[in-house]
Amino acid sequence: MIRKKHKKPITLITLDPCTGLERQPLFWLAVLLPVLFALGLAIPVWLEYSPTLSAKGYDTFLKISALPIGISSLSIPLGVLIGRLHGTKQTALQINEAQATNRTNLYLSHYSHFKDHFGENSDYHIDLFNEQSMSFHAKTLYQNIYPNNGLIYGVKSPTPEPILDVWNSVLSIINYVDTLTTKINKSSLSEDELIKSSKHIDAEIKFTFPRAGFKISHNFSMSNFRFKDIKSIVSHVISETMKAKEFEPAFKETLENELLYKTVTSLEKLKSNMKDKRVEIENVETTLRSYNIIFSAREKT
Repeated sequence: MIRKKHKKPITLITLDPCTGLERQPLFWLAVLLPVLFALGLAIPVWLEYSPTLSAKGYDTFLKISALPIGISSLSIPLGVLIGRLHGTKQTALQINEAQATNRTNLYLSHYSHFKDHFGENSDYHIDLFNEQSMSFHAKTLYQNIYPNNGLIYGVKSPTPEPILDVWNSVLSIINYVDTLTTKINKSSLSEDELIKSSKHIDAEIKFTFPRAGFKISHNFSMSNFRFKDIKSIVSHVISETMKAKEFEPAFKETLENELLYKTVTSLEKLKSNMKDKRVEIENVETTLRSYNIIFSAREKT
């Protein structure tokens, strides 16, 4: 046999702040129940008497109806009480709705100011060598450093980890570049080391830089690149993360550290190497392109 599903009974003891007081079952229950109970007590007593419109009749009525009248009079304070409780619930609902609206407006305003802080560079595209490209999106950076922000939750505390991770990646990339140019000059750069270093730089750019809002084209590969692209990418990454640091007051304490100094210094070193180590850089690029077939084969394995 199939058990019949019983409908849930109407809840009479709750107040709905979304509807008026006249539509609250609890209100009518509080108003009518004392009256009905009083009538239930009074009618059996009234049946023993005949109505008489006289002073004695009124006196008798008041004597025999004292208890029912007292009980029925409870309808007024109970009705007022339920009305106050319903009004309190409506006020609480209005406060919650106002707070939700404020959180939404605060989030939209905060995000708008964040994009305005970047100006025209909140979204842009950079062309790289060999039809490769990179794009920056301030919205992605915002979502990464403010992961808990939203229309419902408003503005929450930021997290500096994405920026710290990106700065560490910048240091790692520049150190690898410096090592490559140094060893190629001393003729001590092996094929495995070149490919390993290139893979590391490739991975950092593809998987870490997106945390700062940068998206590299799918066809990007260190097996066919130019060092000036590395300088361009790193320069933009540092520039945009520095803007995010300047925007968020909390970052002035958490990001004013030795890592920031090292990152900025390493960028200056990279720019200097681009001028002073042109020959070494060309040798690394040429050598890496000559290993292109080997690199691609190992990349697939």
